[in-house]
Amino acid sequence: MITGSEKKDGLLLSEKLLRLLYPPKCASCGCIVPDGLKIRFPALCPDCLEEWKKEKERSCPDCHRDRLDCICAPPVMSDGLLSMCAYSKSTDSVAKRMILLAKDRRIDILNDFLASELADFAGGSIGDFDVMTYAPRSAERVRIFGVDQSLEISKRVAAGLRMAFMTLLTNIGSSEQKKLSKEERNENASSAYRIASPWYTLEGKRVVLFDDICTTGSTLSSCCEQLRAAGAEKIVCLTIARNDSRG
Repeated sequence: MITGSEKKDGLLLSEKLLRLLYPPKCASCGCIVPDGLKIRFPALCPDCLEEWKKEKERSCPDCHRDRLDCICAPPVMSDGLLSMCAYSKSTDSVAKRMILLAKDRRIDILNDFLASELADFAGGSIGDFDVMTYAPRSAERVRIFGVDQSLEISKRVAAGLRMAFMTLLTNIGSSEQKKLSKEERNENASSAYRIASPWYTLEGKRVVLFDDICTTGSTLSSCCEQLRAAGAEKIVCLTIARNDSRG
């Protein structure tokens, strides 16, 4: 007897059936992703997948180094900022469409895909860290959209790397960062993030801090300050993309 736990082509039969009934749509262009692709998480159609690969291969336009060797992190992120690709408000891209879609609603296959890509990208650099956490979305934004995309993606990255995962931070702010100027972002972020529990101690711990995108660096900087105050010895920031235009 065939059960739902048996695998075919690397997939559970239940997953296979679900994809037949509800074919996944490309997270970039919206077309139906064709069946039979040799990929575990078909979040992109073949054309958008090829474009995504090109976006990841582009070196940093500021320091002209490969993404893993980029040295453009703000001073507070001196332990490192790992970003898979670039992001610009004024330029369309596969990365931009995926990030915006992940913010807008929970799509498990997209979160799985992004987490798998992040684990492959940064696993060699963060594999010996103690715990992964994330910059949480405000309760108001979670209520509106029904999802905290950074939580969904980062917990999957941690699971893929077999790393401990904890919600170490809380967001008590309400203003949406993308609508603020750089100065307003810095002020808003500095007051928004706190350690989630006064009982948490990170003495000597090496922490991976995830956020979906680094725009001005204000969110990650504020979170780093809170984690260091709680005793974290080393903090590496991990994002899907970084805004190379500094906009």
